[in-house]
Amino acid sequence: MLPSNSVAKITAKTALKNKWLQAITVCLILIVVFLIQIFFEQMIRIFVLESGKFLDGVDSYAGGLWNGILNLFLTVSSLALTFLLVFPLVLGVVRWFWRMTGEAKDTVGVVFYYFGTGERFKRSVAVFFGLLWRNLVVGLLSFIPFFMAVILTNFAAEYDINQIMLFSVDFGNVINTIFLILGCVVYLILTLRYYMVLWVTVACPRLSVKQVFKTSVGFAKGTKAAYFVFILSFTGWAFISFLALPLLFTLPYFIAANAVFSRFVITNANLKASKV
Repeated sequence: MLPSNSVAKITAKTALKNKWLQAITVCLILIVVFLIQIFFEQMIRIFVLESGKFLDGVDSYAGGLWNGILNLFLTVSSLALTFLLVFPLVLGVVRWFWRMTGEAKDTVGVVFYYFGTGERFKRSVAVFFGLLWRNLVVGLLSFIPFFMAVILTNFAAEYDINQIMLFSVDFGNVINTIFLILGCVVYLILTLRYYMVLWVTVACPRLSVKQVFKTSVGFAKGTKAAYFVFILSFTGWAFISFLALPLLFTLPYFIAANAVFSRFVITNANLKASKV
């Protein structure tokens, strides 16, 4: 049986008792690394703009070529930093909270666990890459009707063939909005099946990446709706977090509560399996 939202939150608060400073530090490490990445990207972007302006004054073709090369470099370096630095660290943070809610007494330095060996590092990157391409495929499939409707509406507007298309451009825009909303709903439903992936990764370190996704989808069956309602219960906390400083308290609380919820999901699934 899954816990109520209040039970999961109370359990998370209990687990965080006397560990708030460590939990905040763990989250702060992740936030600082994320901000450093953004700073790095912005510095390169400024360099690209300034160098492009200089070259444009000398040779417009050279300036355009230089901008294209540096923008490509910016994209590649950003992706590389995300995959090679941020993602393993995120998984390390998830692991720290998973173990903390299981009464482990890990130090803050354990967040760098997935940088410890090449095998752990490759596994963390592979898990996030698996999540990325699955979400991209699901996103493309979910929004195909929306993309087609937009193309059709733009075609009708450009060539003024509303009567042939049997609808006005204004009506087409309404249809576009409907398909956009439906696409978002479908995308949400389909991607929720992966909500346990990170928790299964840290809870079952011996599973292969393929097994992690298969097991996670199994755990998500019958629990996606409950998890969605659970996440919605943090809406108020999310708005408070926009003030920045409260994020240092709401983020540890949110991750800890997710760890507790996931523990209940896994325990419940194991109990059901043992009765079969």
